[in-house]
Amino acid sequence: MVNEAEREGRALRVEGLVNARDLGGLPRQNGTLTPRGVFFRSENVDWVTPAGWDQMREAGIRTIIDLRQAGEQAQDTQPTG
Repeated sequence: MVNEAEREGRALRVEGLVNARDLGGLPRQNGTLTPRGVFFRSENVDWVTPAGWDQMREAGIRTIIDLRQAGEQAQDTQPTG
């Protein structure tokens, strides 16, 4: 189980996002931890500001995979990255 301090340490601060996290540091079944700085997850990136895109690039994020359905994506108002 991940405690609040660990959860806060995984938070990714990006202007325009309120719920972005590094998926690193989570316990695996074999007792190791998932690697940090490899996979991130967040809510819709539609409201990420230009400064927020810079923050994501600075965090090493180069690829975004959008798992939403087409109808959800169609509601976006901003172009990505």
